[in-house]
Amino acid sequence: RGLRLLRQDPEETLFAFITSANNNITRITKLLRKLCIAYGNPLYLENGDVTNWTFPSLEILAQPGMQDNLKKIGFGYRSKFIELAANWLLKNGGRSCLLELRSKSHCEAQAFLLQIPGIGKKVADCICLCALDKVNVVPVDVHMRRAAHERGILESSNKNLTSKSYDIISKSLSDIWGNYAGWAQVIHFYTRMLESKPNKKLKQTLNHTIINR
Repeated sequence: RGLRLLRQDPEETLFAFITSANNNITRITKLLRKLCIAYGNPLYLENGDVTNWTFPSLEILAQPGMQDNLKKIGFGYRSKFIELAANWLLKNGGRSCLLELRSKSHCEAQAFLLQIPGIGKKVADCICLCALDKVNVVPVDVHMRRAAHERGILESSNKNLTSKSYDIISKSLSDIWGNYAGWAQVIHFYTRMLESKPNKKLKQTLNHTIINR
């Protein structure tokens, strides 16, 4: 029970965050499940029942025509970037290259990820935090912009977020929250979500917050 930051598989995390663009958690979950059922391998219980499906491999996601197939199950414009990202990764080291980013600096990991189609700074930093051991990284969304504004980091949280402003907010909040700033970001994000969408069960969970890596 509680709030946890998991050390997730980098390959699956990358495609999950590409899917997250202009999306909500419920729909993201449904889309990823559809993806696994359609293109992953079934996992069986001892009695032969299927309990779940593996995440599709890069080779499968990079197949010609995958973009059209993904559109049919609801991925919309994200379909293009999933196929392009899978192809790019296969040409640039694949899964092993993603795993190697865990031993690289945040700047090196972010720079590598930004070369991948469909990935901007926020998504790159989300991947760094959730899958690449960069626990001091603060991905910047609307909630973090407000946090920055409240702390006097930027004059307004309503202006368009430039690349320079993104870097200022992320670094400033990381400096304030310390070596585990990414964990603090998760709690802050969750708290903001509660404020915007009050829910009794969520509030009870927040009272027993635990973050594990």
